[in-house]
Amino acid sequence: VACGLKHFPGLKALVNSLYHNTATQHLLFVHVFVLDKEIHTMTGLQPWYEKQLAQGNRNITLHDFTSKQVAPYVNPHVTADLGKDRLKADANYVRFILSQRFPDLPAMLWVDTDVIVQGDIVEWVQQQRQKMTTSTKNKYLLAAFPRRRNKGLLGVKKRAWEFLRRRGVNVADALYPNFNAGVLLLDLHQWRKQHMDKTMQQICGHNQKQIVRPLYNESGSQAPLLLALSGKHRFYPLNTNRDYMDGLGYDKYKNTTSAAFLNNTVGETLFLHWNGDSKPWNKTHGLYPHLWLPYYED
Repeated sequence: VACGLKHFPGLKALVNSLYHNTATQHLLFVHVFVLDKEIHTMTGLQPWYEKQLAQGNRNITLHDFTSKQVAPYVNPHVTADLGKDRLKADANYVRFILSQRFPDLPAMLWVDTDVIVQGDIVEWVQQQRQKMTTSTKNKYLLAAFPRRRNKGLLGVKKRAWEFLRRRGVNVADALYPNFNAGVLLLDLHQWRKQHMDKTMQQICGHNQKQIVRPLYNESGSQAPLLLALSGKHRFYPLNTNRDYMDGLGYDKYKNTTSAAFLNNTVGETLFLHWNGDSKPWNKTHGLYPHLWLPYYED
């Protein structure tokens, strides 16, 4: 997980939810990335970290990273005018350097800070890894939750896929199905074996150079992941039924039918994801804070 200044409350709730609901806590290792210039200035971070270590049963490591390390992946075209300047934050791009920072790890679960986990994450990861690696036909690079509707590609221009293919970039063989990048079970072995670092840098590099007509301008880390890993052969689709609920950061469940669905299923859902602008820790326009606060105040 990577944390910026505005998402520290989310980090605290996420970590509490992970350890609170995991039976085998000694098998759970959490790696937290914070920008080097913020790691000693983020209010409350160091005391929180020391408190976690003092509990004795929490295996948490704090890592720093630099803007230079993630610069090859940052989308400079995202602007505040689009209301999505949060997508240009350096922490959003740490997921692209995990294979470099952990060269000996075979796999890792990436979780955004606006997520809480309501079940045993160790048991779940073990089950998904087994399913993901038993395929003899496909060598999956990641497992992720597919989007229920494949309308649009989050700001990716229709010409982007062909533009990259013509320039020899190893993009996905299809753009659908695609997925949400907030929860990613990454096969770092396959990531390295299939040279995905190079592919991601090529995609992001071409987009950075397209000043007048960017390949994607309303997406941060999601767009290059979709361009490289969508389709049936590179990502393993996780089961969304009772496992994942997104859109909690939008007013997605305001009508009667959706509200009923939320109320009936939220308690049994493993991952709750506040993707969108209305994070639950926002005191003025946060959505569904009653689902999130018990873990923040744990």
